[in-house]
Formats: sequence, structure tokens, C-alpha cells
Amino acid sequence: RLSDLDDPAVYNKLIERAQEKIEYHEKDCRKILEEIGIKDASVIIKYYMTEKGEVSIEKVKIILYDSVIVSDKEHIDIIEEIKVKLSDYLNVGRDLVVIYER
Repeated sequence: RLSDLDDPAVYNKLIERAQEKIEYHEKDCRKILEEIGIKDASVIIKYYMTEKGEVSIEKVKIILYDSVIVSDKEHIDIIEEIKVKLSDYLNVGRDLVVIYER
């Protein structure tokens, strides 16, 4: 019930579960990246809790740190593949998947 969100114990439990869910998704995203040949990448999912206590993803930040891309595909194709695979997995728009190269 929405009124339960006013209870700090209930709200804190929801936050804890949301963080666990996001950490799980970040780990799975790293696995997906490895499967397409991306090594040494960080995945940070920014999210917020809705008024109903649900998780809503705001942004999926992928940081490629001198990453080794083990693939015969063109760089631009790899970037698009990252966006497609992660947006499909997380059920978010491709525009929410942002890639930074360092």
C-alpha cells in the first residue's frame, strides 16, 4: 500500500531492495559487455524510486577505460551494439544508455 511508504522501516527496505536489484542489473550488464567482446568496462545505473515505490532507471552509464574490444566489428558498430543489447536487457530507451571512453 502507498501509505506504507510513510513508514521508515518499509521505505528503507524498499530502498535496500532497489539497490540490490540495480547492483544485480549492473553485474548482468558487465557480463553482456564481456559477451560482445568488451573488457574493462564499468556500468553505473542511475535510478530513482517512484511514488509507488518502484525503481525507474534514469541513465545507464558505461565507462570504457582503455577497454580492449575483442571483435572484428567497426568501433561505431560496437557502440550501437552496446546500446541495443543493454537497452533491450533493461527495457529502457537507447538514449538512456550513454557511453564514455577514457
